[in-house]
Amino acid sequence: KFHLKYSKKIIIGSWFTYQKGWYATDYPEIDITSINQCSKYWRKNSKSAFVAEHVWEHLDKDEAIKGAKCCYFFLKRNGRLRIAVPDGNHPDPNYIDHVKPNGVGLGSSDHKLLYTIDNLTQIFRDVGFRVRPLEFWDKRGEFHSIKWNSKWGKISRSLENDKRNTKENPFSYTSIIIDCYKGEKIE
Repeated sequence: KFHLKYSKKIIIGSWFTYQKGWYATDYPEIDITSINQCSKYWRKNSKSAFVAEHVWEHLDKDEAIKGAKCCYFFLKRNGRLRIAVPDGNHPDPNYIDHVKPNGVGLGSSDHKLLYTIDNLTQIFRDVGFRVRPLEFWDKRGEFHSIKWNSKWGKISRSLENDKRNTKENPFSYTSIIIDCYKGEKIE
């Protein structure tokens, strides 16, 4: 519990994911939808960064908003939250079948929402975050990606890091990845 309280970089919903310099948490130890529960471990404005890879799709819309508010509450000014979720605009119907709520993929039976870049960024903007998209498919079926640094949270299910992405099928598995900033700073 000491490290949970004093660590500045937190993995939300780690599910056996570990990154050097980050403290890995999972539910029910940390319920990111509850400021009261997280306040047992953290102070307001005390964290530098959160990363949540494929967590938000397991929350309904009200929980997603509560989770965004909770992260905002605990982040320091100019802190960052990196989110990755399955991409509802991905052009491959097999991908969509695997990740949609009650889909055929591992864990999708518990998925509550299938996000697009538009509805995901709106949740975080409404809470007060400045949002910078890093990877996503748009409505027209075009993939967008900018160079991003893993020091703010490695995302395994991404264009560069997912081993399912090959020369023959470079976009086999990608995610919507966004950085959400508390404050003015966007790098």
